[in-house]
Amino acid sequence: MNIIGFLQVRNEIASGHLERFIEINGPLLDALFVYDDFSDDGTFELASRHATGVVRGESRQFGHELVNKSLLLEEVKKYGKAGDAILWLDADEVLYSSKNELKSLVADAFDEGYDAIELPHINLWRSNDWFRTD
Repeated sequence: MNIIGFLQVRNEIASGHLERFIEINGPLLDALFVYDDFSDDGTFELASRHATGVVRGESRQFGHELVNKSLLLEEVKKYGKAGDAILWLDADEVLYSSKNELKSLVADAFDEGYDAIELPHINLWRSNDWFRTD
């Protein structure tokens, strides 16, 4: 089973989100596919250096996230195979686990007949220290 990262981004350089995502989440993934919503800050270039595949919008498509994700999913489907897991995260989300822990969690869910899982999270609020609980 491969764990395939699924990420949609737009101008994530100044925030540091994309760099942190790649540093922390990258080692957990067997592949990473990114939809870039016509970034103009180097996000596309950074994502291209680290991702298995990048789809870049021809213009900014704010409000069309589902269409963009559908385009990206088509690319993932060309790469993936039955039994692979798709991990959909935002650029500002990180997982603090080992690759083995993540694969075990997904494998256990698949073995029990689940086709999706939801992970609990802490929502950091505009900083690395403050968080929301909603």
